[in-house]
Formats: sequence, structure tokens, C-alpha cells
Amino acid sequence: MAWKLSLTVVSFLAAKSAGITMVQLDHRFDEVHAQEPWEYQCTSEGMGGPQSLWKVAAQQDGSAMRNLCDEGKSLPQLYVLGAPKCGSTSIAIDATNAGVQCAGNVKEYNFWSKSNIRTCSGNCTEVKAAWLKGMPECSEQRRMMVGDFSPKYLSLVTGSGDHPWEPTQPNNLPPVLASVYGDQAAKLVFAVMIREPLSRVHSHWHYSGPNAKGNTFSQELETWLQDNGADFRMATRVWYSSYGAQLTQWLDSFASSQFMVIPYKAYAANGGMEVCGALAQKLGYRIHCAPETAHGMASKHASLDEEASADLQTRFRTAVESDKRKLLRLLAGGHSTGMSLPRYEGEIGSQLGIANWLVKWW
Repeated sequence: MAWKLSLTVVSFLAAKSAGITMVQLDHRFDEVHAQEPWEYQCTSEGMGGPQSLWKVAAQQDGSAMRNLCDEGKSLPQLYVLGAPKCGSTSIAIDATNAGVQCAGNVKEYNFWSKSNIRTCSGNCTEVKAAWLKGMPECSEQRRMMVGDFSPKYLSLVTGSGDHPWEPTQPNNLPPVLASVYGDQAAKLVFAVMIREPLSRVHSHWHYSGPNAKGNTFSQELETWLQDNGADFRMATRVWYSSYGAQLTQWLDSFASSQFMVIPYKAYAANGGMEVCGALAQKLGYRIHCAPETAHGMASKHASLDEEASADLQTRFRTAVESDKRKLLRLLAGGHSTGMSLPRYEGEIGSQLGIANWLVKWW
């Protein structure tokens, strides 16, 4: 397999595709917006792009005491993590319509680059000062909620070494972020957006485009599996789908109870009430929720089944199966200690129940 992973890849969009099989969605935004979703500007009135039915709610008296502040700045309490084509743009649109402000006044702040992570692993004073400049002023009078919707942060970790496509460079964001927040780190909430790996790779491939040879998706996937000179971006796409390896690093720095793991369809298929309700509870921030969710960016392309044979799909899923097993162990253990799994109705910590939930919703 073509495992060589370039660490200089550009930041890709983390937005939800409308081409979902098995689930019929009510598309309220079925054309590609002229502006890239990561460029959506955030204001006090929300974010650009499609409409959202989530609304601002009155906060409890005295709730301003829950604000996360440092040096007069309001810090992000919510981090939406994931990968391109998992739904992060949609949940960002919904959350900002409900009053959540964006770090850096943009959908994807992307402040934590590899260089900033390396610098901050040593002396973080200057990097932290630059980071704080992108934050709104803190308030002692009203409840504020700031979110960072930069999904690629999930992948900014050192690989486990279990698979040769995982990065080995020490660019590990979670411990750096925990150090920057200090005593307030335990108050952070992480919404992790995930999607069935091959479906996500397929959608991402269509978004980012084929290689210079003009290969079809099927040809490029086969080349990657055969380790025969595939576009380096294919290895990057697979790493973005390695949720087990990535979540392992995050759980080394933060408690399971700080995480919500949200499968793509559990949110996109009218899962707004479950996701919004759980998010509001974890954050201690009131939201008028709605079942419908925003659609950040529609994609029109052939389905996975039309572009990849059953045999090719099986061989890919076999290649990444061990990461899925790792993810299931993490979800089962995490659920037993407070991790939220929206739309899961089985026994607490049941690996079998969670496996069924994952198959149904991601």
C-alpha cells in the first residue's frame, strides 16, 4: 500500500455531503455555495451559509460564572473535531445560530498548526498570546460560549505505530491544548464527528479531486491497496479516517466524559434534538433545539457502490479493520465513564451494542 503520508497537506473542508445512502434526507441546501464553508465568517448573528433551526435561548441567571476566560479573553469551550465530509460545517452553522461564537471569527480558525504545536511544546508564551488575540472579550455579566470548529485538529496527533500510514512526527495537539488551558482544561467539551471510513474517503476524494493521472476513484483505491504509486493524498484521506488511533491520543489528555462521538447519519438524519440536547447539557449552555440540521455543503457525485466493486470495498475495509476495533473499545470504555453517544439506546458500555449503533449511524 502507498502508506507514505505527507505532513504538508493543505487543510481540507470538514463539511457534510448530501449524498447519503440508506437515509433519505430533507435537503434545504442542495447547491454548492459559492463560498467555501471553512471561510464562513462568524458574527454575533451567526454564520454564513444555509439556514439553521437551532435558536438562541435565555441563559440561567448567574451562568456567566461558567465562562472560560484568560487574560480578559473568552476561551473556546467547545471543540468540534473530525475529518472532511463528516458534518462539522453543518454543526458549526447550527451551533452559531444558537449563539455560539467562533474562535477567530471564522468557521475554521486553524490556529493550531504543526509549527505552533511544536513551539508550544517548549515555551508557549508567545504562541498563547497570538492565540488569545483571536478570541472575543470575556464578560462577567452574560453567559458566553465560544467554539473552535477546526475539524482537522482530531488528526493532529502522533500515530500509534499500528499502521504504516499513520504519521510518526511528534505533533501532538491534545497535551499542548491541555497545558494551555491549565486548570480549566477539564471544562472543555469535544464533539467528534465520524463517518464510515470508506464512505468518508470516497466523498473526500470527490471533494478534493482525482490525482494528476486522472484516475477514477476505483483505480486510485486499487493503486493504494497495491502500494503502487498512489497519490499521497489517498494516504492522508485514510489517516483522516483513522478515528481509533486519533481518539486514543485525545483520551490520554482529556476525560471520556468530555467527549461526544457523533456518527454522521446520527446527526444528519434529523438527529438535531439528540445531538443538540446532549451538547447543551455538557456545555451548561441553553439552546432551543430542533430535529432538522443544517446542510453545510451538498455534493453531487456517483455513489460508492457505483464507483467501487463489492470486492474492492471489502479489501479496503479489511485493511482498516483493526482501527475500527480500536475505536469500538474506546467507545465502549468511554461510554462507561460518561462519554456521550447520541442516538445510542443499548446497555452502557456494551461493545456489541455500540458496534450495532455504529453500523447503523455512521
